[in-house]
Amino acid sequence: MSAELIAKYLEARAALLAAENRVLKVIAPISSAATALRNWDQVMISNTSVGFPMDIALTHKPTLNAREWPTLDQVAEALAASHDARHKAENAWHAIPSDLQAGLQPLPKPQQA
Repeated sequence: MSAELIAKYLEARAALLAAENRVLKVIAPISSAATALRNWDQVMISNTSVGFPMDIALTHKPTLNAREWPTLDQVAEALAASHDARHKAENAWHAIPSDLQAGLQPLPKPQQA
C-alpha cells in the first residue's frame, strides 16, 4: 500500500513539474513582451497587418513577433492544467503517512517566470 502511495505521489509530482514547465513556455513571450514594453516607444511588432514608421522598423529596436504569442485559450489551458496537477500532487502527498514523507522530496513551490 505504501509503495503504491509513493508511486502515485512521484507520478503526480512529475506531472506537476511538466505542467509548470508548460506554463513557463507558454507565458515566456508575454513575459518578454512585458519587459520590452517598459520602453514601448522603441518597440515594434512583426507579423501583423499593422505597419510601423520606418525609423522604428529599420533600427535594431526590440521586436515582438506576433506569431510567437499564445492565444488566451492556450494560456488558460496551461494554467488550468498546472492548477489541476498541483491539486493532485498535494492530495497524493497528504495521502502518504508522515513517517514516509521524510524520505521523499516535498512538492516544490510554483516555478516563477
